[in-house]
Parts: sequence; C-alpha cells; structure tokens
Amino acid sequence: MKKTVLIIISLMIFITCENKEKDVSPFVGTWNVTFIGEYENVDCTGEIDSSGWDFKQALGFEKSLTFNKDGSYEMSMTEFGSPSTETGTWEENADGLLCLGLDDCMMLSMDAFGRSFTMTDEVDAFCKDSNTFEETDHADSTSCREAGNNWVEASCSITVYIKQ
Repeated sequence: MKKTVLIIISLMIFITCENKEKDVSPFVGTWNVTFIGEYENVDCTGEIDSSGWDFKQALGFEKSLTFNKDGSYEMSMTEFGSPSTETGTWEENADGLLCLGLDDCMMLSMDAFGRSFTMTDEVDAFCKDSNTFEETDHADSTSCREAGNNWVEASCSITVYIKQ
C-alpha cells in the first residue's frame, strides 16, 4: 500500500511540474539579434533596406534579449565598442503584441518551432531636442526645426532574433 501511495504522489508531482512548464511563454530564454532592416514605407511595406545592419555588423554590433519567467527582461547591446544594458518588464498581450515596459509594444511573429521570432516596430514621427536628445512637444517638422531641434521621420523596422 505504501508503495502505491508513493508512486501516486510521485506521478502527481511529475504531472504538476510538467503542466507548469507548458504554461511558460515560448519567449522565455535568451535571444540574439541576427538581422535588422528598415522598410521602404512607414506602413511596413516595400523593400527592406539592410545597409544599416551591414554597417553595424562591420563595427561589431551585438544585441541580445533575455526574457525571464518572472516578467523581467534584460537587453544587452554592444555598439561602437561600448556595452550597455537595459532592464525592465515584459508581457505578451491579448493582441499578439510583445510589450517591453508599459508603452513599447511591437508586432511579432514566431516561427513554428519557437527558435526565432521577427519583431516589427512602427515609430511615429517625433521631435528630438538637439541638446538633451529627449522627445519634445512639437507636433510637426516646421515648429520642431524652428525651435532648433531635430525632426525624426516615421519609420518601420524589422528585427530577427534567434534563440540561444
């Protein structure tokens, strides 16, 4: 009888652990960037220009994202020989978007095997302060430039990540 009870308890623990693992997001883990490109059009259509990616690779650009089960993430990047790290929270929302923090949500698609995903990032046009590089309240390019700031045009980019 004791053997039967021990077997049943062992099976229950195994099944419980197995079910918990199935609930883990396929994004959990570390992902390396393997491609970055910019669409020809701001509505994410047209040809993809990879010349910026080619240039970055020649200068040793590296970027990785680690998504943790607890909803935290760490992004590590080396650009022009300078490493940087960013941390925050992430979630998959009901619309199929991956959100880093509260505001930065992007469309994505994962391959059928869960080994790579593609992130599409649409950025609205905005005005950037020439001194602080922070976004300003100027809503159009004319007022932005008249204030001595830089207008950044809207864009749509694509980034491909491969799981380590």
